[in-house]
Amino acid sequence: MAVAHIYVDADHAAWSKQISGLHRFIKKWIRVALGKTIPNVAVDIGVLLSGDGRIRRLNRNFRGADKPTNVLSFPALNASGIRRLRRGDMDGRVFLGDIIIAYQTVAREAVEQKKSITHHTAHMVVHGVLHLLGYDHRTDAMARRMEKLEREILREFGIADPYLIAA
Repeated sequence: MAVAHIYVDADHAAWSKQISGLHRFIKKWIRVALGKTIPNVAVDIGVLLSGDGRIRRLNRNFRGADKPTNVLSFPALNASGIRRLRRGDMDGRVFLGDIIIAYQTVAREAVEQKKSITHHTAHMVVHGVLHLLGYDHRTDAMARRMEKLEREILREFGIADPYLIAA
């Protein structure tokens, strides 16, 4: 399993009120995601638990979409760096990047999808980590690969397939 130094911060109070022990959960979710995807490499990841206002500004400024979203990832490595990381060719500690998660969007989606906010947050954390590692969902084939990995990781925590629609 990859050695991870995970820095979690919150600038939206609803996160701490909603899920007790959230920092501890986030670190577990990230460590399992890393363990399933990269060799034993020392990495750093930052996680910011924020709200719709901040994530909307970031989404507009960096992706050109003037709307809130559930999670944004800001990878620190380019494609070549990610390939080297996956092969285990990186020395020392590697900064993978930052993940930002918006409380209001995640809470709304959890209700709409009939999921607990904890399980939906776990999915967003894992989704964000995979983006930092170069996984994406721009094509159907890429989406299938990424979603399969998300399911495997979340299953480790007893979390149901996040892509199943609740009836």
